[in-house]
Amino acid sequence: MIAGACSFTLDAVLSGDKRSVQILIFSQHYQEIADKVAFEVHRGVTVLGGQGWFTKNDSKLLLIMVRKQETNTILQLVREIDNSAFVSVTSVMGVYGKGFEQIKK
Repeated sequence: MIAGACSFTLDAVLSGDKRSVQILIFSQHYQEIADKVAFEVHRGVTVLGGQGWFTKNDSKLLLIMVRKQETNTILQLVREIDNSAFVSVTSVMGVYGKGFEQIKK
């Protein structure tokens, strides 16, 4: 238990404010959510096509990469638009590209 807490604390100190998360949003209101994220939060959004295996219904899901401190803003926005959306938030090791880190040589 103590080793886990030390590891978490060390990671937080080394990563600082550069920690990022990947958010997947499954919602029938994906267009409205994507617009708000892009134009109000100023983050890129990727729309992916999917299919529910049980229902066989086609669906769209949103893939969004943000800094950890922006997570609550995105979640609040989703809740306001679609309270029944399914959302997955995952910590990621590194995000490289515009708005994030550059790949080092």
